[in-house]
Amino acid sequence: MRTIRIGSGAGYSGDRIEPAVELAEKGDIGYLVFECLGERTVALAQQALIHAATHPREPGFDLTPREREVRALMVEGLNNPETGGYVEQDLMIARSGDRGRTWRGPDVFAPPLVGPCFEICTPITVLANGTWLLSTSTWQGWDGYCPNGIRTLAFVSHDRGATWPTYVDTMVNLADEITYWESKMLQLRDGRVLVVAWVP
Repeated sequence: MRTIRIGSGAGYSGDRIEPAVELAEKGDIGYLVFECLGERTVALAQQALIHAATHPREPGFDLTPREREVRALMVEGLNNPETGGYVEQDLMIARSGDRGRTWRGPDVFAPPLVGPCFEICTPITVLANGTWLLSTSTWQGWDGYCPNGIRTLAFVSHDRGATWPTYVDTMVNLADEITYWESKMLQLRDGRVLVVAWVP
């Protein structure tokens, strides 16, 4: 069996380059990955746009190992640094009937509002009454267009995810242009739903 060793060169676009250089020169790795699309990068870019600051393009990384080839992989290009927008996406759901041993899908589903993009980083919350909630946030499209504003909401399904015809707002503050990230939700014992997120 072939072993592939992968090193992490950066956790966000402004990360220090020295550890990555050391990994490339001294580490026994075949690939060096630079995460330039992480939440911190995007949050900082969003703050820069909100405050009308100039957002520079991502700096290039010049890693030329002396003794062997290391491929540098950049995770970027999904975000437009000029507008803070994202590439168009499809929303999908995969299903398992045996607790994750096997899966079917993914099946594309239509959101109940125009995002045009959405942050999906949480599992579906199944309420006691059988309603499914999928916590998400609206993100602007590549051109910066975001007709419903940046908000955190939950898609609502009453047919176990076959359709998502409605949504409920969970965190909205359009006046102060606050962006909420990585929202999570759960139903409390008394039936209320708790939603948490972090704010840059």
